[in-house]
Amino acid sequence: MDEQGRLLLVSDLEGCAPYDSKQEPQSQQLCSPEFFTSVATFLEWPKNKVAFLGDYFDKGPFVVDTINGIMRLKELYKERVHIILGNRDLNKLRLIYEMKASPQAVGENKWVEWSKFYNDLNPTPSLSLSDRLLHILNTSMGAPSPIQICPNDELTQEEAGFLLLSAFSIPNATLLPNSQKSKAKLLSHPEGKYTNFIENVRKLFTEGKILIYDTDFKTLLSHAGGMDPFILHNVDYYTNIKAQLLPRNGQALTYYDKIEQVRLLLQKPPTPIQQDDRFHDYTYNAPLACISTLFDDQRSEPPDDFFLIQGLGLKPNPGEHFTSFIQSCDILGCKGPSGPDFPLNPDISLDKYLKFLESSGVKVIAFGHVPHCTPIPLIYRRPESQIIFIANDTSNGYRPFSIKAINEIPLSYVSYTHIGEPLAGVFSLPGNTKHTYDGEGALENMVYTWSIESCPMFRLDPPRIQYPGGKALLFPARKEIAPPGIFIPSKMEGGIRRKPLNRVTKRVKTKHKKNRRKTRK
Repeated sequence: MDEQGRLLLVSDLEGCAPYDSKQEPQSQQLCSPEFFTSVATFLEWPKNKVAFLGDYFDKGPFVVDTINGIMRLKELYKERVHIILGNRDLNKLRLIYEMKASPQAVGENKWVEWSKFYNDLNPTPSLSLSDRLLHILNTSMGAPSPIQICPNDELTQEEAGFLLLSAFSIPNATLLPNSQKSKAKLLSHPEGKYTNFIENVRKLFTEGKILIYDTDFKTLLSHAGGMDPFILHNVDYYTNIKAQLLPRNGQALTYYDKIEQVRLLLQKPPTPIQQDDRFHDYTYNAPLACISTLFDDQRSEPPDDFFLIQGLGLKPNPGEHFTSFIQSCDILGCKGPSGPDFPLNPDISLDKYLKFLESSGVKVIAFGHVPHCTPIPLIYRRPESQIIFIANDTSNGYRPFSIKAINEIPLSYVSYTHIGEPLAGVFSLPGNTKHTYDGEGALENMVYTWSIESCPMFRLDPPRIQYPGGKALLFPARKEIAPPGIFIPSKMEGGIRRKPLNRVTKRVKTKHKKNRRKTRK
């Protein structure tokens, strides 16, 4: 293990769905108890850290297990566990209000996704509270399996719905049919799995951030990359947006109107743009201060910061740019091949923006959010700067079903040389304490590290990651269900093949030997 430690990056667990929308098998090892045990072993080395990069809800049956696992690590290792909040997470806060809120029409320029949501929300006769919950989750929160949050044989849909709603709004949950029966079943779990989940969901949102800058690893962490000059604003930007939510001409904006108004205002750049070295303290985390009071808030109308959070989490309409650390990213870091490759604000060029981040100490940008459709994290840099980008979302069916063990999961990390130069690589955690960090198993060749000098380059015309030796990964990439040949280190030039030291494993083995001696005595 490197003396200065490693920052491990994990993105878009989403409950580890067994299939994507096209019914392709997907490994669920990232949500297994063994995975979290393996991360804990990794964190036994005191200079190591782990960052979870958002989207813990929806899609898969292991939402309960993953959130409990993440918060257990946070409890044990404190500041060495980073928690980023994604769009699938922040939009669940709306359950607090929308289970009771009556439909309220918004203006003509509404977010396109609201249309079906409104059309079907309040038919005659009105939806039952259970059907309303399903409709909200499935239609406006992006949950194709809205109540599949634990293995199907553990809870019925009704019981799972009660559990999920309880995590955000216990008063609303008690209004569901058979709520007392569901509550009794959840409380009867011998290990307190479900009561822990309710408590851990609240801790997740209290501890989680939209943007984190890790000063030890000089890494900017967010769900969608942070490749946007709108990072260069301060709290005045939010103050001006909230001022436009006040009643106008005696007419107050409705609940959904406020969310939509914020979404539109967030697309306007701050004037003037602020360039403050403390940018990570003055940007998107500011509205999160209201979260600690949301769960117990009995008001029918939430605080204005709540609308900022929801506006940041809504996806753009087709063809729109969106200025959010949660939703602005495309396949290659928010200004890559599937979106505009240049900031819309003419006062800030991409080059100037990246140079500002460099001058603030940022050497690595790590994100998830948009699946790049290959089975491993992508590591690259752009010609405009010396910043390394790491795209980590391998979800949506691109975690190969062939992965059967923890030491076969390709994960990215950040480390540094002895002279302080950043390294970014892919490796695998051990499946148990007997394994070393050598990536043995199906993806043995993925133990690999890039420096700034050897890092593959993102190029346009056509959009691609250009590897040494003339090899390239073209975008958009699709159906890469096995590691493409270009990722095999023996076929790449300029990279660094490393033999990681087994410091953590040796410590664990030594501890086990001591325990065996005590047993013999």
